[in-house]
Formats: sequence, structure tokens, C-alpha cells
Amino acid sequence: MPYVAEPIPEQLLVDLLNTYWDTQGGNIPEPQWIIANEAIAVDLLNVGDAVVFRLMSMSETQRGHEAAAADLVTRVRLELHSLASLQRLYDLMQETRRLLYTYKHAISGYQRVRYGEFARLTSEQAGYWMGFADVQLESGGVPRPTDILFSDAFAGPNNGLGVNWTAVTG
Repeated sequence: MPYVAEPIPEQLLVDLLNTYWDTQGGNIPEPQWIIANEAIAVDLLNVGDAVVFRLMSMSETQRGHEAAAADLVTRVRLELHSLASLQRLYDLMQETRRLLYTYKHAISGYQRVRYGEFARLTSEQAGYWMGFADVQLESGGVPRPTDILFSDAFAGPNNGLGVNWTAVTG
């Protein structure tokens, strides 16, 4: 089987927003896109507008005994930062939300993108505005690779239990 790289959810969101960002005639400049671990090397107080993508969790719920399919949910938090104004922070949130609703079925490897909630944080730093937007990437019934099927494991002489046994009937 050939190697296929596992998609990085944060990068998928960066690529989507970067591709379709509309500056609204220069009123909403494209922010700097930063994946969380890269943020350590970035001084957010000196970059202007920025969106930091932070993976919160990835969960899989298996379906059936054979677990041949699963439902996937990936949660990503977007941290929106602006040095311009409170209005710019809300404009960043609005354009992000617009794109996620518009392209809710366009992210490779996922069936749907859900925009969750937005929360604005207050800062004691004058001239700095920040908020969080929560996003979920979801897929249902995704085939999962298995080396053997459940039914195959129990088809041997000992029914896959690892011991020799004989049923007593009578």
C-alpha cells in the first residue's frame, strides 16, 4: 500500500482561509496565518492582524463490532488577534465565519465544517484585541483500515479465543 500523508487539520483551515480571503477593498487586510506551535516564535504584539490555529482534540467513534467505519470530529480553536481596532477584530471574525459557512463542504478529508462560537477576550494591553472562534471538522461513516475482519478472527478451530474448548450439548 503506498504512503499517504495524514492531513493536518490546522493546515487545511489555513489553506481554505488563505485561498478565499476577501479584503473587502482593503478594509479587512489578510491576517498572518499561524499554526499554534509556530506562534512561539512570533511576537503577536508586533505582527498586526493574526489568526492562530490551535488543535483542541481529535476523536473517533467506531461503528459496529468490526469497527470498519468511524465518525470523526476534530476541534480547532482559532485565536483572532488585532492591533488595529475592536472593529477590525469583529471584521476578522465575520470574514472567517463567512468563509467557513460558504465552504463548509470543501475541506478534503472531512464532510463538513461547523463554525461554533466566538468569544472576545479583554486585555489589559492597550491597543490589542483578541477573540476565540471554535470550529469543528466532521466526517461520518469513514472507512477504517483493518488487517483482518472480526468475523475472520473467529472462523478458526478455536473460534479465535486462544483456548481449546468443546461445547457440551445434551
